[in-house]
Amino acid sequence: MNKKLKIYSGLFLATLLVLIVTNVFHFNKSITTYSSNDEKLEFVDDIAEFSTYDTLVTGEVVAKFNKTFSMEVFVKPKKGTNVLRSTAADQIYKVDMQKVKLVTPADTNTFGKFPFVFGIISSVLGMIITIWILVMVFILIHSIRKGNVFVAQVSKYLEITGILLSVKYVYNWIISYIIQHYLINHVRMAGYDIVYKYESASIYIIIGLALLIISQIILMGKDLKEDVDLTV
Repeated sequence: MNKKLKIYSGLFLATLLVLIVTNVFHFNKSITTYSSNDEKLEFVDDIAEFSTYDTLVTGEVVAKFNKTFSMEVFVKPKKGTNVLRSTAADQIYKVDMQKVKLVTPADTNTFGKFPFVFGIISSVLGMIITIWILVMVFILIHSIRKGNVFVAQVSKYLEITGILLSVKYVYNWIISYIIQHYLINHVRMAGYDIVYKYESASIYIIIGLALLIISQIILMGKDLKEDVDLTV
């Protein structure tokens, strides 16, 4: 077993262990708790800041919806917050909100400019990584269709693709961490604290590390084939 194969195998097992632990034990961290006497969380028919109504000469009322910004955040109830209960058709449920979408008027934008500017820049960089991955996959498939399976070049393509997939997962985690912690410090929600929780497709890093291992196995197969050919 070569050195890279040992390293990639160790990373794969360590990553699986971390993913299993984090899926079983959820660590929700809130940095600050904000509360005031005027906090309200209530059901209302309409919110004036989000829509306006015009009456035409015919007497018809037309609704005009204002531009908005929205962000999805993870939340947990503050201490002492009343429990939400749903009662319908003789069925009773406790409503436990964990992820919500907060919407704010575009003219006020209480989120601030940072998460949107940062989000656009990170999306562009993420798209570049994704395109790079797709190009490598296309080159890899083309090489395999030509019959070049046990060659060093194919092994290199697999290794690069695996690295890019792993980088994409780590990159998404960093972006999520920065944006969510910004929201924790700047956004206030009645009755709930905004908490950090990473939600991403773990399949990226699993497939990425698996490709790294396969790349080394193919390289070992190439060396073995060359040894056999020399023996013959």
